[in-house]
Amino acid sequence: MGCAGFVLERKRYQERFLVLEKFLGKHMSRSSKKGPYIDAKLLEKVVKQKAAGNDRTPIKTWARSSQIAPDFVGHKLAVHNGRKFIEVLISESMVGHHLGEFSLTRTFRSHGKVTKKVLEAT
Repeated sequence: MGCAGFVLERKRYQERFLVLEKFLGKHMSRSSKKGPYIDAKLLEKVVKQKAAGNDRTPIKTWARSSQIAPDFVGHKLAVHNGRKFIEVLISESMVGHHLGEFSLTRTFRSHGKVTKKVLEAT
């Protein structure tokens, strides 16, 4: 993929994400003139897998800050959460969100439990 091809590809995604701005509102976290941040290596891997045909093995990625592009729909990505990879199947409703939103980094155990010993003391 040459430099000129990459620029055209980037411009195409900028045009697609301007349509998303209607749904996300004016309060986007990144400047709309810059366009969305999509990791170039991840996009390249998805395009390569799409061209290969029915190969749907999960694509490993550490790019949690990368936004989900419309081309990712239907693909399985394994997003790293700092400890392990969590597989995420990309759907249409996820487009425009960041990959890190679907791979949680913290596990919620629970708040303090009321035990029998505490009940007897009171």
